Amino acid sequence: MWGFISSIRMIGFAPLVITVLISTVSSTDNLSDAAGKDSIAINAYAVKDVTDNVDFFLYNQNAFVTSKITDRKLFGGIIDVSKPVKILIHGYLSHKDKGFALMVREAYLKKGNVNVINVDWSKDAKAMYNTARNDVPAVGKVVAKFIDRLVTEEKVRMDRIHVLGHSLGAHIAGVAGLNVKTGRLPRITGLDPAGPLFDYKDEERLKPESAAFVDVIHTCGNGLGFYGELGHVDFYPNDGKAGQPGCNLSFGTCSHRRANEYFAESLANPNGFLSRKCDDWKNFTSGKCDTNPTTAMGENVGRDARGKYWLKTAKQSAYALGPASIASGGTKRISSAALQMESDGSEYSPTDTDSSDNVPSASELYSVDGIIEAAGITLAKVTPFMNGSTGSLASKNSTGSSWYDSVVNANVKNIADDVQFYLYTQSTLNSPVAAKITDKKQLFDGKINVMKPVKILIHGYMSNKDKFFASTIREAYLKKGDINVINVDWSKDARSMYNTAKNDVAAVGKVVALFIDRLVEETRMKVELLHVLGHSLGAHVAGVAGLNVKSGLIMRVTGLDPAGPLFSYSDEDRLKPSSASFVDVIHTCGKGLGFYGDLGHVDFYPNHGTAGQPGCSISLGKCSHQRAVMYYAESLTTPNGFMGRKCDHWKEFTAGQCDRNPTSFMGEYVSFDVRGKYWMRTAEQRPFALGPEGIERITRSKKNIIKRISKATIRTLG
Repeated sequence: MWGFISSIRMIGFAPLVITVLISTVSSTDNLSDAAGKDSIAINAYAVKDVTDNVDFFLYNQNAFVTSKITDRKLFGGIIDVSKPVKILIHGYLSHKDKGFALMVREAYLKKGNVNVINVDWSKDAKAMYNTARNDVPAVGKVVAKFIDRLVTEEKVRMDRIHVLGHSLGAHIAGVAGLNVKTGRLPRITGLDPAGPLFDYKDEERLKPESAAFVDVIHTCGNGLGFYGELGHVDFYPNDGKAGQPGCNLSFGTCSHRRANEYFAESLANPNGFLSRKCDDWKNFTSGKCDTNPTTAMGENVGRDARGKYWLKTAKQSAYALGPASIASGGTKRISSAALQMESDGSEYSPTDTDSSDNVPSASELYSVDGIIEAAGITLAKVTPFMNGSTGSLASKNSTGSSWYDSVVNANVKNIADDVQFYLYTQSTLNSPVAAKITDKKQLFDGKINVMKPVKILIHGYMSNKDKFFASTIREAYLKKGDINVINVDWSKDARSMYNTAKNDVAAVGKVVALFIDRLVEETRMKVELLHVLGHSLGAHVAGVAGLNVKSGLIMRVTGLDPAGPLFSYSDEDRLKPSSASFVDVIHTCGKGLGFYGDLGHVDFYPNHGTAGQPGCSISLGKCSHQRAVMYYAESLTTPNGFMGRKCDHWKEFTAGQCDRNPTSFMGEYVSFDVRGKYWMRTAEQRPFALGPEGIERITRSKKNIIKRISKATIRTLG
């Protein structure tokens, strides 16, 4: 049920207009109490009911029936309760007839004597990843209610139920197991459970408590998958990471779906995926665990297995190697591969160098840390790069009797040639001058006037030089004055899978650093006067650039809602205070698309700095993520508009406990001597800046009104 309150007039008070904006989320969130003026905007978030979005499809040798949890009857007794029940839950951007759901269903039905139930939550799974991830608890609870009805109404025995999930579906299975009320699920299998936006602090995920036995297969850890123990037993074929044999090194779907392929194959080959218990991959491959227990990975895993198990597979179907999958015989040289590139910078695959006849000539190119160089090639430089690592091209040996599959089939791109630089001034607004660091001529043909300020803008994921951030900030600067604006366009790499784009940040940042060094050398520009701005992933690219410039320390780096997914403080290649003499950061979608935590010398948190910025819904999508850009652009014309107050926490700021603390302006005109965390409120639409009102404390009377309206609104929405 939907409801809203448009306005309230209080007797004895001046008119107080309260606007309640209805938005949609999949779980209950706190209402915003941000206001600070006589017209108060409250974002009221309705709870999205996913119940009707989840469909259940029963397959067996005799029937195909569909049902919803809201149906009076589920399958009307058609399910064969004498046979096992396999419940399959797909992942992100998938559905019941795609990938995991189709592959594993067909494998089970081919084997026979089983009921397969496909859970289809594709209506929610096709949303932005962040939104789909936040739907996991709600979908999991719907599945739990479905299982309870299977047991109570269809008379299915709990000990016959086995739930399997891939990617986000694995965590949905885990949540379902935690919420079933009719008993404990006997088994849950997680096939490469999703990694992005999950960590051990999350309560609603796959965990050992989800079932009496939880087995997990990891194949894209540190990429699309979670790399760490989630079950009673966790299997790590080929180290469990991206770059599974036969897949390239990108963090995309190939390695992520290998878990499904291995499991499906295990149904026909029960003992094919033999694995050995060991603490880590290095000890496993070196033979230090050769006397440890073994078990089969897949459908026929030993239910008493506990801990971490490792194995090798082939690079194509049939993947199972049987006893050879855990072999660690004498040390021998394995197949070699050269990172070889054509002189035009085109993509390439490794060249087999088992024979010296195949070693690349000195005129060819090789890759080191993503930067392409011409060099004399020796055998030592091109023999194997192992286990998905291209960081070192040194010759390596490996322990194993026949492990040629460990030489990963990689496609390495010439990042340097993908990154383009466009110089804009007031006179070249519609005809920018382009450059690349691979150009042999002078950058921008010498047309840059370094007597004027230089602003370098770096866009984020799925963007380019003419989309939102890059065009908005460029136009704002050039409308203000005739300066040099350089747009960095790395869209060729920014439009790949997010995980791949994230992993290109370091290489792109180093290319930008090389560009800055060359610009300084050619133009005598002072790097100490340079200002680099980046949005989302571009903020981290800017940070890496600052860390790698050799001609001096950049004056300023501004991060506009730096990307959050797959970044943590342990990452070296990211935005940090050491990226420039002064680093200022604006957070507007923290805990969603943005990073929620201090990254600069000063970090601004307008409206708490999290998703659900005024005028945006609380979904973790692009509206709040873009607000940082809009606030910054507006600051160019309202230097004193975005006033923030220093405080440790939002709660203390809104309670007025920091009212005596220093203030500073957010945006272009921030003072370079400010340090710490600053908070403020903004309006819900342009103009966003509230000036001094943005840091005013809400009075007690207004707080009480907001509190009562919040409770009334929640009841109405319920």
